[in-house]
Amino acid sequence: MPKHFQSRTDMILWLIENCPRPAIVRALEMGKVEFLGGFDPVPPSNLPGWIFVVKNKNVCILANDLKHKYEIRIVKRIFWKNWCGVFHGVLIPGSLNSGDKPEFYKELYDAATSNRSFKNM
Repeated sequence: MPKHFQSRTDMILWLIENCPRPAIVRALEMGKVEFLGGFDPVPPSNLPGWIFVVKNKNVCILANDLKHKYEIRIVKRIFWKNWCGVFHGVLIPGSLNSGDKPEFYKELYDAATSNRSFKNM
């Protein structure tokens, strides 16, 4: 892999430098972004990564170990059952995988893994 991300800011700066969509780059530069955290995998790929919501788009950074690079994808749906902000059911505060609102995301994760519906998904 190129560099390892140390923070949410590192990932946003990488997206600004590498995203081919000017509207998304402008929104990132203005701070109009929500960081959902890490997912493994990020469907429809089989790769792990992180998801940001920018301009109502789910912008992903995928970690492609085979090609030793990061990739950008836009996905239509968030698969909360693949969220990585918990370890054995416990939140990991401050982790790159937990995102901006870990308590809320854990509710979405719990709902997805228990196969019950959740109104705010």
